[in-house]
Amino acid sequence: MRWERGRGGLLGKVLTAMFVLFVFLVLCGGRIVYLPHYEKKIYENTSPVTPETLQDAAGAKGGKVWEGQFSGYPTEGMETEEMDFESLTGTGEEKAVCLEVEAENLIPTGIYKCVYCFAKSYSATHTSKRATDGMKTGSFGFPPEYTKSYFRTLLSRNKAIYAQYYVLTLEDGQKILVLLNDTAVEVPEKGKMKLPYAVCEMLMDFNEAEEQAAAEYNLTRDENGRLYYLDAAQQWMFLNKELEEEAGRRYDAAVLLRLLGAAGAMAVIIFVLAAPKEWFR
Repeated sequence: MRWERGRGGLLGKVLTAMFVLFVFLVLCGGRIVYLPHYEKKIYENTSPVTPETLQDAAGAKGGKVWEGQFSGYPTEGMETEEMDFESLTGTGEEKAVCLEVEAENLIPTGIYKCVYCFAKSYSATHTSKRATDGMKTGSFGFPPEYTKSYFRTLLSRNKAIYAQYYVLTLEDGQKILVLLNDTAVEVPEKGKMKLPYAVCEMLMDFNEAEEQAAAEYNLTRDENGRLYYLDAAQQWMFLNKELEEEAGRRYDAAVLLRLLGAAGAMAVIIFVLAAPKEWFR
């Protein structure tokens, strides 16, 4: 087959235009759907947790409030605490804290946890068995619950939000996991860093990835062999409607781009098959 002037030239121009459209869709798909870190802007505009916030919440709950509902939120006017492992875990209850740490004492593990999934094909609360299985295995097109691939988190940005586990060395030298959305919260290379409001929780049914982190980083266990972590991410991401709306828009954009790409491919195939034979002389 060779291109000639006239009709052959027309066919070449059409196919060239289709190729340009394909490249355009790929570039736009990456720019519009996957690459922008929208969490950071939304986080910066989030109302911080203050002592008054906790007082108002306690008043609304008759004096009792689960402070863990504010995990991951920025803080303002909160006194930072110096915490050792026993102070965090010794009470046997979940403890909410405002910590200021040395950035050098935060080590990224490369283990990412899916905190919330926006895929519209199943309940956002993960109540269906199909959804739960899909989240654990990464099947059915759902993002995996855990991954060690940052690239995989990028590909899932229009479906889910991930937070990364860090290892924090406490004041007493003990080590504990911190779940932190480092896309929304900037982690400096050195110097002081105030963590988002965090709640210390026990890892009840820890994943294989968390167990590997425990062995690799020599995480501290309590006297009963239990692991703990500081959740400095989940509630802010799980309850943030603005995040859900933005991810929903990106999910719709991704579906539209896929449909346009498929339609463009089908148009090329149909055009070539239906073209008169003399066009290919």
